[in-house]
Amino acid sequence: MSSSGSNATVSIRRDRLEGLYTAPEFAGQYVHLAGQQRITSRDLINMINVLNNAPNSNYTAAVRQVVNVEDWMLYFAVNALLENEETALGNGVGDDYGMYRGLSDPRFVLVCHDWDTVLGEGDTGGNLSSPIFRATALPAINRFMKWPVFAPIYYATLKRLTGLGIQTTIVSKNIGYELRCADPIPYDMEYTRDLGYCAAKYLFSGGHAAMVSLRGGHFVPIPFARMLDPQTGRTRVRMVDIHSTRYAIARRYMIRLRRDDFEDPATVARFAGVAHLTPEDFRRQFAYLVEHEAPPLDLLHRGDASPTQAGGQG
Repeated sequence: MSSSGSNATVSIRRDRLEGLYTAPEFAGQYVHLAGQQRITSRDLINMINVLNNAPNSNYTAAVRQVVNVEDWMLYFAVNALLENEETALGNGVGDDYGMYRGLSDPRFVLVCHDWDTVLGEGDTGGNLSSPIFRATALPAINRFMKWPVFAPIYYATLKRLTGLGIQTTIVSKNIGYELRCADPIPYDMEYTRDLGYCAAKYLFSGGHAAMVSLRGGHFVPIPFARMLDPQTGRTRVRMVDIHSTRYAIARRYMIRLRRDDFEDPATVARFAGVAHLTPEDFRRQFAYLVEHEAPPLDLLHRGDASPTQAGGQG
C-alpha cells in the first residue's frame, strides 16, 4: 500500500469512523499495491484508529497489535539520519511512503519510498541542524514517537545506526544525458518500429484510447478502460510474477543477502564485521530477510516444477 498525494496523514477522528470504510476521500489517500487480500480498508482504518484514539491505559498493547514498533522507529531514524528532505511521513507530511501487512505477521510495517532528496542531494539541500522529531508534526505520529514506552526505542535505534561507523562517499552524477544518448540495440529498434507501425495503423483505422502492445508477435491493443481502476481512476498496478524464470534470473543478479550467505559462518562473520555487529546480532537483525526465499531455480526439471520452485537463488 502506498500513500497518494500528501493527505495520508494516518489521522482519523473518532466521530468520523462511521461510514469511513467506503468513503471515497479516504480511498483516494491510500493506493493498494498488493491486492485486497493483503490489506483491506478495514485493516488500515483499524490501525489508524488505534494510533489516534486508543486510550492511554491500553495504548502500548493496542499499538503493538497493529504496528511493528521497532520497524517504524527504524523508518523514522533512517529518515532523520539521511536528512531526507522529500515530503514524506518521515518528516511530518502524509506523502511518499508505503505500508506492508504480512499474512503470518499482520502488523503494519513502513516502507521507505522516494529517496531522491537525501544527504544534501536533490532539489532541496539537507540541514544538519534539522530536528530528529520532524515526523511528529503529524498528531498521530507525535503521540506514537513520544509515547514513554516507545520513545526509548527510537533513541536506541538512532544510537545503533550512528554507531555503525560506515563511511560513504556521495558523488553527484546526472546520467540522464548518457541514458538518452545510448545507442539502441537491434532489439530496441525492431520493437519500437513495430509498436510505432501498429499504433499508426490502429489510429488510421479508427482505433483510439488504447495502449499498443505486441504479444507473441501479434498486435494486441489494450483499452484504457481495462487499464484503469474504476474506484481510483488510476492505472491498475500490474504485479510482477515472482514465480517466473525471468524474475528468478533478475533476482539472482541482485546484490542482496541470500540464504546460503547465512549457511557459511565465515561469510556471516565478514558481513557482521562491516556492520560493526557480532555474528549473532547480525543473524538476529537480518536473517528474516531470507526466511521466505524460494529454492534455487532448477531449469533441468523446470517443466515438472511447481510455480513456487521457480523463483529461488539460482
